Amino acid sequence: MDYNLGSRSIFLSDNERAALESGTLMIHRIFPFDRFVDLVRDGKLALVKPKKWDDPYENPLNRPINVTDTGRTIRTPHLDNMLFGQCWSLRDESDAMWRIYSPDKRGVLVSANAKELLLGAKTQFQYPMEQLFLGKVQYKTESELRQMLESEDFLKGVLTSGMYSSSGANVLMYKRDAFSHEAEMRLVLARHISKVPGDVALIDIPIERYVTGITLDPRLSTEDFERVCHVIRALGYRQDIRQSQLYAVPKLNPTIPSLEWIHQRPTEPPENTARSSSEE
Repeated sequence: MDYNLGSRSIFLSDNERAALESGTLMIHRIFPFDRFVDLVRDGKLALVKPKKWDDPYENPLNRPINVTDTGRTIRTPHLDNMLFGQCWSLRDESDAMWRIYSPDKRGVLVSANAKELLLGAKTQFQYPMEQLFLGKVQYKTESELRQMLESEDFLKGVLTSGMYSSSGANVLMYKRDAFSHEAEMRLVLARHISKVPGDVALIDIPIERYVTGITLDPRLSTEDFERVCHVIRALGYRQDIRQSQLYAVPKLNPTIPSLEWIHQRPTEPPENTARSSSEE
């Protein structure tokens, strides 16, 4: 089976692609606590059809396309039915991400090795009818995004793309710039429509194969952090567990010479009494 990692990456920079190949590219995702429990217990990642996502721009071609010369419309059911995705991020954490994806303070930030994730999942897919891609989301203004999605060149590329190719997966790699703080990466599975049983595709991969560590919400109390750690360890999770230090009180050591120093006037630099050669 051909599984060149470079061919499985979409819109990554040269440096990011090199990091993917070398095994140093890390991606991150905040899971609700119950989903994380399922992840540890079952060893399965769940990718969903984009129609399940909230943002209507996430699956932009799930609507009729007008054909000018006939006045009819066509649709792209192959894209609706063959693509499954899961959202990750290049950013390890941020205030916005914790507040959005961990509103109950129980979210679990999973850090994963992108190379190990792709390689660990590959054995269960039948190339070329099933292909897994990792892509970097491109952010555009709403005006730019609308213009691109309505352009003839873009539509031709989509309508002539292979049903389970990177061209199809590309459609899910665009988002409005209002979401740019997410620095999003997307894991996309493209399947031949005959192999699609429902709205969810499961990747069977043990969590220890690709997860390097988890981070718990920075707003947890010490007691709650220890309680959650105990529950996670009881599930059999053995990797590193830490608490985000995003809101930790900084350890600063400000120092002044003396109290009198506060009231001292700044020392003015001595005047330069030397005359320039032009004055001599």
